[in-house]
Amino acid sequence: MSTIAMILVLMLGVLLYLLPSIVAQLRRHKNNNSICILNIFLGWTFLGWVVALSWAFSANVEIADEKPKIKKPDFLDFVGIPVWVRPFILMGSFLLVLIYLAFIR
Repeated sequence: MSTIAMILVLMLGVLLYLLPSIVAQLRRHKNNNSICILNIFLGWTFLGWVVALSWAFSANVEIADEKPKIKKPDFLDFVGIPVWVRPFILMGSFLLVLIYLAFIR
């Protein structure tokens, strides 16, 4: 298997592993942080991943008519990167570190 194919398989695996966190973020779930923590720490068990995914699809989302809470903007807000792109940036950074450790070092 070539290096490119291995990297693509790894990216797909990480994307699938983080799917509950991505769904919760995109749906603006009120318990987004809890879902992400559950997914990261217990997602390696199939039961933890299924619970996080079903929790992410639950109806506990922010309603668009509510007044949005004022939050402190972070760096990615200033750059103008949409919320749905941020997990891919994190995954790409992680893969760059893996490539560096595997090949360059």
